Amino acid sequence: MVGIHLPENRKLVFGLKKISQVVSLVTLGVMIIFGLVGLIEMISVTTLGFVFLVMAFIVDEKMSMIFGGLVFLTGLTAVFGLVAPVVGGFFTAMGISFAVSQSKVGHRFQLVQSIYLLLIVVSGVVVLGFAYKDTGFNFMSAGVACLFGLTGIVGIVKWPNRGFMGIFCADTTSTKYALRILVLKIGLIFVSSLLILAGVKGMIFFVVFLAFLSVFLAWFNIKLLYKFELEHFLMKEALRVNNISIQMSMEELEKEKGKYVNKLNYQDKYREMAESLG
Repeated sequence: MVGIHLPENRKLVFGLKKISQVVSLVTLGVMIIFGLVGLIEMISVTTLGFVFLVMAFIVDEKMSMIFGGLVFLTGLTAVFGLVAPVVGGFFTAMGISFAVSQSKVGHRFQLVQSIYLLLIVVSGVVVLGFAYKDTGFNFMSAGVACLFGLTGIVGIVKWPNRGFMGIFCADTTSTKYALRILVLKIGLIFVSSLLILAGVKGMIFFVVFLAFLSVFLAWFNIKLLYKFELEHFLMKEALRVNNISIQMSMEELEKEKGKYVNKLNYQDKYREMAESLG
């Protein structure tokens, strides 16, 4: 079953791609608002990097390579102290992700989505650290962490029918079930996190780990169901092809039967003519 996949839900894939573009534009708006209220510097190498990053998500595949290269170069400016080391590392990794997505490397989209998932997790840790005044996680500003979190979401849904996300976009009953469970778990984790973290420090890693574990379990469950769905799909396809073959064979038999009947009719006519002449 290597290389064989279930048919995708095209409506869902199209919707997720639109969401990716919308969130990209929202990220630009949030960046402007953060700049106006002083959460980030309006004119800086970091904001320029986010502009390049959003453009890489919006434009087509060929142009995304150019903007992805600019994001990569933005990350390298950390060497000269123009951006924080962690911020530079994030920009560098995200710039590389665009090159990997268009390469021929096996499981390239799993690798790309893993980068963005790690980005979301780290950004969540930083934002929660600022929210609950835990100074152990302030290696970037809260505004920059929020922007990285948003771009991480864009990166996850940019290729919805590939990588880890592809299993959630198959046109099957199990996929619909998995999506509902995924959304429900994320909502429950968010609400429970607010309740647990109220006035409690040192719980940030636990909450982020719990959220990540919940998402992983949802993916693992659908992965198990996916195998059964794929086997069922292959059986249906094999049965359909077999029915077509049987139908074609029956048509061929009907044609041969018609030819045989015609020959018999001609033989009967010849016999009657011979008897009348004799």
